[in-house]
This record gives sequence, C-alpha cells and structure tokens, in this order.
Amino acid sequence: MSVLERFLADTHDRHPGVTSDAMARLPVRMAGASHASTYALLADAVPGGPAPLAVLDLACGDGALLSLLAVREQPGLTLHGLDFSAGELAAAARRLGGRARLVRSRAQRLPYADASFDLVLSHMALMLMEDADQVLAELRRVLRPGGVVAALVAAPAPASAVQQVFIDTLRSTETATAWPGLRFPGRAWRDEDGIRGLFSGFADLRIAQVAADLACDPETAWGWYGGVYELLMMPPAERAGFEQRFRDAVAALVADGQAATLPLHFRRVTARRA
Repeated sequence: MSVLERFLADTHDRHPGVTSDAMARLPVRMAGASHASTYALLADAVPGGPAPLAVLDLACGDGALLSLLAVREQPGLTLHGLDFSAGELAAAARRLGGRARLVRSRAQRLPYADASFDLVLSHMALMLMEDADQVLAELRRVLRPGGVVAALVAAPAPASAVQQVFIDTLRSTETATAWPGLRFPGRAWRDEDGIRGLFSGFADLRIAQVAADLACDPETAWGWYGGVYELLMMPPAERAGFEQRFRDAVAALVADGQAATLPLHFRRVTARRA
C-alpha cells in the first residue's frame, strides 16, 4: 500500500463513520430538486422494481449508502460493498446485518469477475484514489454492458467567512505530521474537463452540480470541519486545541453578526459502459 492508502486505512480504522457523520443529514440540491442527503441522491440512481439488479458501493465506508438501499427490501436487488478499511467494514457489517456482501480490497484491483454489476456507486471517494485510470478501467470491467457508474465527488466551493476562519486557524496551527510525503491525487477531479478525460472510456457522461448551505454555529461548523483529513492526522492534543480555537472564532463570527452560512459544492458524475 502507498503512503496515501496507509493513511486512509489507518484514519478510517480509527474513525469509522467519519464521512457519514458529516454528510448523512446534510440536505442538498441538484437540478432544482432537493434530496435528504448526498447518500439519498446517489441511492436515487438505483431503479426500483423486481428485476434482478446487482449494485456495488465502491469505498462503502460504514454502509450509510447501502443501508438506504437495503431498507427498500427490493426483490432482485443484490448489494455489495468494498472498502480497504477494516474499521469501516466492521461498522458496515453492524449496520447492515448481512443485507450486503462486504469485501476488503483495493479499487485498483477489484476482486470480482467481469460484467458482475449493473451499477457501481461511489460516495466521496474516487478523487482520493491513486491510479484513477486503473480504477475506472476496473469499473468498466466489472460493469455489465449498459451498466452505470454514479459517483459523488468534491467540487470547489465559493469563499465564505466560515471557510476563511477554518483556513486562518489551520495556518496558525503548528503541528508535526506523522505522514511525511502524503499527497492527495484529486487534481484531475477538480474541474469538468478533467472528469471528462478520466471518463473518456465511458458513454453518456453527465456531470451535475450539487449544492448545500450549512447554517453554522460553533457546533455545526465543527461537525463539518472536525472530520477533515488535515485535522485527523494531528496528534489528539493539537487537534483538541485547534477545535477550541476554531469554535471560539466561529462564535465570534456569529456574535459579530456576520454571515455564518457555509456553502458546499459537489458533483454527481454518471456514465454508462458502452
């Protein structure tokens, strides 16, 4: 495993559910429609009905997305989840209670036969994966002809006062990292041209803007930012000090009457295997 993969596995082993804690109750908008969360948005890509349907959640985490599909009790729907964090998979197993087949593995070499799935879903994970071309080649391989990939990825958000508070607090924090050389590979995912290049081997690529507005007080602001990787790699004492300074700064922002809404942007990417 690379430095990045070791970091992600270690972090999610120690903090299973960190992504769903921040996002499972975050209402979002896309194309004029509202969705209860980004997970619900991706779940809507899975059609109902009795026809046999095999679905893989790639980087399934603690099973938040799979659980929305499992409660349908939909005849013919077979659920699979893959992650390389043992901690996340243990949390998913507790949540799902045997309603999905869970596997620990890497996305760059999926342990499935060719043409195994009708849909592959992925929530806030593709932009963290190294060797993106290899990952997408594997998705094409395991999708059946006409099968669909639907993914949520991060997108740059507009500047805001709350975001600036986070940036300023982070810049003023001196910390020693246990992960020298750690680099995140998401540059190609930051704009639509990059995404189009990555999905050049697929058909019917569609990129939709997804947005949310999080009204922030110190508690809700920390609920969003407290799980970002820059903080999770800090030693506990330094992270606790950062939290207090950040909460105090957000409280001052609110008390001063400044706008304390945090705009958040994502992209939903869908494409079909020709």
